[in-house]
Amino acid sequence: MSDLQCPATVLVMRHGQSEGNVSRRLSAAEPGAPLTERGRQQAKDAATALAGRNVARVYCSPLLRAQQTAGVLAEALGTGEPVVLQGMREFDLGDLEGSDTDADWARVDAVFDAWLDGDLAAALPGAESGGHVVARVRDALDEVADLHRGETVVVVSHGGAMSLALPWLAHNVRNDRARGAGIANCAVVELSGDSEGWRLVSWPPRTPQLGTSPYPGDLVELLGRADADRNLAPPSGHWPDGAAFETVAGVACAHLPLPYAWATQASLAGLGAAADAPPAGVVAAVTGWLQQHSPDAWHLVVDQQQVDGVAAATGLVEQLRHGVWLCDAAPEVPVPQGETSEPVLDRPRDVAEFLTVFGADLGPVVEGQLDLPDREFVVVRHEGRAIGCARLRDLAGTTYVGGVTVVPELRGRRWGRAVSALATRRALERSPLAWLHCDDTVSPLYSRLGYRRVTTHVHLGPARR
Repeated sequence: MSDLQCPATVLVMRHGQSEGNVSRRLSAAEPGAPLTERGRQQAKDAATALAGRNVARVYCSPLLRAQQTAGVLAEALGTGEPVVLQGMREFDLGDLEGSDTDADWARVDAVFDAWLDGDLAAALPGAESGGHVVARVRDALDEVADLHRGETVVVVSHGGAMSLALPWLAHNVRNDRARGAGIANCAVVELSGDSEGWRLVSWPPRTPQLGTSPYPGDLVELLGRADADRNLAPPSGHWPDGAAFETVAGVACAHLPLPYAWATQASLAGLGAAADAPPAGVVAAVTGWLQQHSPDAWHLVVDQQQVDGVAAATGLVEQLRHGVWLCDAAPEVPVPQGETSEPVLDRPRDVAEFLTVFGADLGPVVEGQLDLPDREFVVVRHEGRAIGCARLRDLAGTTYVGGVTVVPELRGRRWGRAVSALATRRALERSPLAWLHCDDTVSPLYSRLGYRRVTTHVHLGPARR
């Protein structure tokens, strides 16, 4: 950057939602996927928000989704045709370009985490290094600043390149500023550049959403933390008799007085999906607590990327695994077979009514919690009788959907799908993102409701004797 007497203000914006975001396909090569209709609306909304910033010019990455976003902005702001900057393209995915497998997304997560840890020499197979990404973004923005002293411009780029490079450019923030703070579609990072270099003015607030490609670790880790928080203690006075809750080595541990191994558990998924082997001391302390409260009958939940490391270090074996599925759009509610109108969600009259569907022996999961503000228990009635139920809980800015149950005699008649749809709609009224765990045998149901699988949580436990 030349000797700027007047600072340049650069608003670096992530593109709107693209079809690649929705399909969760790794994509960084030209031309790339176009915007969805939602992405176009996000761009229009962003243009409205920028109307008072007196933007002099709009620049963009060469990828189609960025050019389309920039086109909407430029037309609305009256800045003329957008100018393409090659240096602002997404980070190269090399041999992983076009993949949609969990394994390849995990490899992207691992390299990105290495970059955030300061290892800019790391690279995906056949791709550029993190250092190269930072250098080309710096060159592009320096060029823009030289051309627009004392002016404000918009540069449309990509979540991965922005999350990596912009903190490295700014002298007033840590290089890993993006850790745990992914950039939403059409969110803006504001920079000010002058003769002393770049300064971060603002970073967008964290907004959980689908389609954070290619920075999926943000969402995987968010739900890992949410899963870990499910074991936090409820407020005093709302514990069932015989229950125990404690945070051990930074990990929430829970024990409910039920004759099931899952009733005593802790989750290491909150330590970050990239941590193949969490610290041995943490694992030892947590498993010691679990063993003390329920000898040889407990579950330690880990993300799929942690399984091998934890199992090798502890000798624990897999007990079960559940896909982690997410949804951010309210699904249609199907009409159950033989019915003429949509079912309606309602509050249970009391714990006893909820348990008539959920299971009479599962009282400790529910008792004392019906009126807590961070959770909600719901039922669906048929001819005045509760025939379906679900539990909702707000966790880490999301809402977890659990305990979806239908009475046995009505199963197989679309009641389960209807209850799940109603519970999901209610969850999305509470937060921007609904999520749940489910076995592969029922995953097609949730796929039809608009959920998509993000990762897998595996329950490890002592070998059965």
